[in-house]
Amino acid sequence: MGPATLNRLAVTKTKFVRKGGIYGNCYDENDYKPATFYTGKYNKQHCDNTCLQETVESPCLLTITLPHCTQQIITKCCCHLKVVKYDLSNFTQPWRSLPEDRESGLSNWTICQKESIGACVDNDTCWKTIWEKYDNGSLSCNHCWDTCNETMYDATLASVPWPAPAYSNRTLSELEENPNLMRKLLMYQQLPNSGHINSSILQDNFLKVQIYYESLSTTFVTELPAISHFEFVSELGGTFGLWIGWTILTAFEFVEFISDLIVVKFMRTRKP
Repeated sequence: MGPATLNRLAVTKTKFVRKGGIYGNCYDENDYKPATFYTGKYNKQHCDNTCLQETVESPCLLTITLPHCTQQIITKCCCHLKVVKYDLSNFTQPWRSLPEDRESGLSNWTICQKESIGACVDNDTCWKTIWEKYDNGSLSCNHCWDTCNETMYDATLASVPWPAPAYSNRTLSELEENPNLMRKLLMYQQLPNSGHINSSILQDNFLKVQIYYESLSTTFVTELPAISHFEFVSELGGTFGLWIGWTILTAFEFVEFISDLIVVKFMRTRKP
């Protein structure tokens, strides 16, 4: 969401109810859940991300934030830390992780100088291997289960330019009537000498957000057994009864057939 836009967030609510037990693994509300690097409620995605980071960091026993960057640590861990893509052309600037890595939550580095990473260039084979295992599901994160009862909110974003030219002056007046807002603009030196909010300040510093439910209904996704215990026992008993009955009938038919052959043979031998 950028400035000078009206953003509408349409929220939908979905509840997941999983059976657990013999039907699959899930965490109940009172169960102990694995600790993650994220705040808020536990969910499987956070657990998977934490497992990935711990796998990356485990060979060198690092914490989520590197306390320092020495040649020994970087040399030992270079194949486990994604440093090959960093720009080393300007050696006068301190080195940091790339923005996309920081945003992913998988690396949170302290500043390292150029001497600390010389041995790590062109050596991220281990990192790629870990990512491949993570993508194909072979990374050992078997403790990361879904919760048995989970509520998820999905949001759809729609943005339009704001404010409309016809309502620009009205919006400026409404903003200037807010003393707390004017005080903050003055604090951050965003007000011109006139002391009034102009169109340029409005376009560069303000946006409008509207959040609403797209529908007041809730979607339930519930796991149900394909067959109940009673139905399973009934069908199993019926199947056993069928096969046992069929087998006994067949056995008696053979006994009767053999006895008939014996009787016929005996009757023939006694005829004069």
